[in-house]
Amino acid sequence: NNKCLAEIAAKSENDIEILTAKVKNMNTRLEALKKEPALDSITELAYMDQISLKMEQFDKLKNYKKLEEKLEELIKENYNLQIELFALKTQSLNNMFNLEKIKKKVKNDLQLNENINETRKSNVNKFTRNFEKDFNKFTKNFENQVNNDQIKKINYQEIVEKRSKHKMKEINNYLKIQENTLKNKFDNNKLMIESSFYIKTPNDLDNIIYNSEKKVKELNDEENSIRDELEKTIKHTEKLRHNKDSDYKSQILKLDTQIEYLKEYLKNNNDYKKLKKF
Repeated sequence: NNKCLAEIAAKSENDIEILTAKVKNMNTRLEALKKEPALDSITELAYMDQISLKMEQFDKLKNYKKLEEKLEELIKENYNLQIELFALKTQSLNNMFNLEKIKKKVKNDLQLNENINETRKSNVNKFTRNFEKDFNKFTKNFENQVNNDQIKKINYQEIVEKRSKHKMKEINNYLKIQENTLKNKFDNNKLMIESSFYIKTPNDLDNIIYNSEKKVKELNDEENSIRDELEKTIKHTEKLRHNKDSDYKSQILKLDTQIEYLKEYLKNNNDYKKLKKF
């Protein structure tokens, strides 16, 4: 009878050791999960870099004012060169005689070039204004077009559920390995562990078994409680991760769609094509 009680007491002690290890491990994982960011910094920085580059590309495409400014600068440069050329020609002609007709022609050429440049400038302004009006109409419906072309909404609950189950399965597998290790350790030292209980009285063993069973119940309740919280926290963190990941992907997709629309629009807009020809 004493031997039987000793075996039960030893087994209860092993159960306590296994449950204590489980509770400790799950608590550690739970605390780590609560501190874990939704996305790791490398992934987040990669997304931010992509978005920044695409925004730069998009802003460059839609900034027709820059094109207008550049064209006006080129027209001004052209005019300045014509003035320099006129000055050189005049200086050269001043050293010659009876060339009033040639000097007059050079001056007329300068005036002609000035008129051409003024016409160019006027055309640039006209094409820019026409383009601006059309572009403003285009951008009014732009957001709706882009939003309609977004990919279909993914069932995030299904994804979160799948990832959460996978993560919980990994934890359970680890806990099972840990449990088997402690059981094997107990089995290998069973006789020695049980022998330490043989010297105790039946009354002492009854008390040990009673307290051990009470402790096992407490640990089982604690394990179940932590497991529930762990599952909820995993689902919550996976939902946050999915939302943040989806948000970045959505921003990138939106910018890609905007760039695609804008390129197509600019390619087919007559006023913009005229500006580009300059």
